[in-house]
Amino acid sequence: MTFVQIEVEFFRVNSYFIDNLDTQNKQRQMRPLCGSLERFLDTKGHRYSKDVTTIEIVFFCGRYFKARLRPKYIEGKVVKNWRDRDLDMYFSRELKINIDLNAHCKEFFEADKMGSYNIIARTTMEYVSTMPLPVKIRKTFDRELFVNDLREFFQSIGCDV
Repeated sequence: MTFVQIEVEFFRVNSYFIDNLDTQNKQRQMRPLCGSLERFLDTKGHRYSKDVTTIEIVFFCGRYFKARLRPKYIEGKVVKNWRDRDLDMYFSRELKINIDLNAHCKEFFEADKMGSYNIIARTTMEYVSTMPLPVKIRKTFDRELFVNDLREFFQSIGCDV
């Protein structure tokens, strides 16, 4: 099997909100936000670093999840599937950013949809503005452009950022 890598700027946004406090089913409520953020960053077409082809942002909230404190950079990793080689997963030059909402967990689950969006926006902006970048991409990653694009997105959906 031959693997050919195509250099594409790609964004993935996921959310994991599970807790006994989740009476409004935040997971379902936040799916449109994640999809909108993915599409917004894709349409921007900015290349934040020559060393990053994929940026994954994951929002975590609930006592069953612990977010990674620092962003993780993966450069050329293969996760093998022992049953079927065609299902091997290839990661190349990927930046994974976890946004931990647990400090605002109760407030987040009790808020309405727009209130939850505001909590996500404030927490995300605070984190990405100060997150320590992995050493391999520290010099090439354009944090200012990335933060400005995220701010523009959150303002476009009506968040107070």
